[in-house]
Amino acid sequence: MRFIDFMVFYPMENFKRKKLGGDQLGRAVFLASLNVSFIIVIIVEIFFYLLRVDIASGTNFFLKFAIGAMVNTLLFRYIYIKKKRYEYITSRQYKPFETGIKLGVAITFLIFIACLIGTIGIPVAISKLLAK
Repeated sequence: MRFIDFMVFYPMENFKRKKLGGDQLGRAVFLASLNVSFIIVIIVEIFFYLLRVDIASGTNFFLKFAIGAMVNTLLFRYIYIKKKRYEYITSRQYKPFETGIKLGVAITFLIFIACLIGTIGIPVAISKLLAK
């Protein structure tokens, strides 16, 4: 859970620093849920590759991914906003993150890029491996 807290905390701190308006916590939660959705897709792809099934070639794969990402976002919004998990991770009870805001945001962005590339690249590689 600390990994997800990291991905919510640093974008939120960056939004606070830049004084952006709107639903800042909602944006930070969405970004974290998107990363977790990508990671879940990568794990599912690898699992089905071990079973020798190419799930990315199905016509409904991207629709299922979009629905899963929306459900994941709703779950994260419930945890971080309704159940006030963000307030807990910014309280004194929680061990604080010690990385600087700029470095934390950069790490979160690199995680996003790596997950996006993995989500696109792994199905392509698996399709080529299963075609042989």
